[in-house]
Amino acid sequence: MEHFEEIHQEPGARAIRRDANIRVVFDSLGTRKDIVLDGKVITVAEDGSLDSATVSAAIFYHCKHPASDPMGSQCGELGCSNISCRACSVDCFCSVCLKPLCLEHLEQVETPEGIVKFCGRCKARFLRKQRWHSITRLILKPFVDFDGRESS
Repeated sequence: MEHFEEIHQEPGARAIRRDANIRVVFDSLGTRKDIVLDGKVITVAEDGSLDSATVSAAIFYHCKHPASDPMGSQCGELGCSNISCRACSVDCFCSVCLKPLCLEHLEQVETPEGIVKFCGRCKARFLRKQRWHSITRLILKPFVDFDGRESS
């Protein structure tokens, strides 16, 4: 296994047992990426002694939680391969298209109904709709009373 060169290197030692905990992740293009989380190597040194080494890597998700937490979802934005933990992924999605998002791509807009979460595309569409609605109201204001009564 080529991943053990990352975990344990001792010159002249011969490994007799190797154990590894490897997480396989696919990025947005479908490319496989192996992440070594931890591993244990038992070796025979040049002097004949049995040596054991256990290594745990400090790997974190994009949301800054440790990789020992359960994995959540990968960001759905094009070209983004950020992965968040399950706890952060529960509430990080676009409320319109339901695309999973990382904390970096999550856009929040405050509305009278409360805070609404969007992806970049849906936020732009929402703001454009609000802008056109305001312009239409401004143009029609001399002719229509928007409280329910017509102007004279």
